[in-house]
Amino acid sequence: RWEPWEISITLHPATAQDQDSQYVRFTLVLSVPPQYPNKVPEISIRNPRGLSDEQIQKISQTLRSVAEARLGTEVLYELIEKGKEILTDNNIPHGQCVICLYGFQEREAFTKTQCYHYFHSHCLARYAQHMEEEILTQQEEREQHLGPSPKQEVGVQCPVCRETLVYDLCALKAAPPPQHPLEPYRPDAKTLQHQEELRLIFKRQQEKGGIIDPEAERNRYFISLQAPPAAVDPSQATAASEPPVSASAVDAPQPSSQASAPEPAGMPEARAEPGQPERPAMPREPQSKRERHRGE
Repeated sequence: RWEPWEISITLHPATAQDQDSQYVRFTLVLSVPPQYPNKVPEISIRNPRGLSDEQIQKISQTLRSVAEARLGTEVLYELIEKGKEILTDNNIPHGQCVICLYGFQEREAFTKTQCYHYFHSHCLARYAQHMEEEILTQQEEREQHLGPSPKQEVGVQCPVCRETLVYDLCALKAAPPPQHPLEPYRPDAKTLQHQEELRLIFKRQQEKGGIIDPEAERNRYFISLQAPPAAVDPSQATAASEPPVSASAVDAPQPSSQASAPEPAGMPEARAEPGQPERPAMPREPQSKRERHRGE
């Protein structure tokens, strides 16, 4: 019993051997069954470069249509030529710079690496310079902990496939920065409706105490450092703490319920200190016979 055999070939656009002008490529894999040419070979595309997912799917469908249309005849060579023709027609880098995440505009300087990945020259220069500094820093730290080691060349890897890059840093740094279009964000009606629903949910949860306010949590144990109050004279503080006595309150007679107990005989009358108003003398109640007898 025969087993299917596989053909793998990397295809490039027809640019008269000018590799710098080849911006797309892919590897065409044909799995040929033992019943070939009476059975269509299986077609798959691997390692595409510079092509979008939509383009890759379209290329696969086109090649399968060609193979089915030529069923019963040798179609391998025709499939390879058809793949080259498609690449030649789509020899334009598709996608965006993975460093700045912006697409390529007209008259912008971009660089194609040997692994067929595309970057703005300005972005690639910044990335390469940063990675060179990081690699040197790591080498110095390694030497401090493990001792001196033989110097190794700084190898910056592609940010997409990690293949070592070959570049001219001075030429990349001389390229102008890309022009990023500033497109204002305009939400559609569906997005606005969703935002309103989320706002109502947030308000309902906040009313029920289910939302933690980060600002309030940070200020919960906040201590305010303020200047101490000014020193106050003790005599002034005492005078301020005593309630003011009006003249009418001094002159008004006190009720009998608040009168003081009668003083025993022989006690001198209390006199007001100088500087204070004299209190009126309170009339004494008549003594009983027993109290007079005690006094005698």
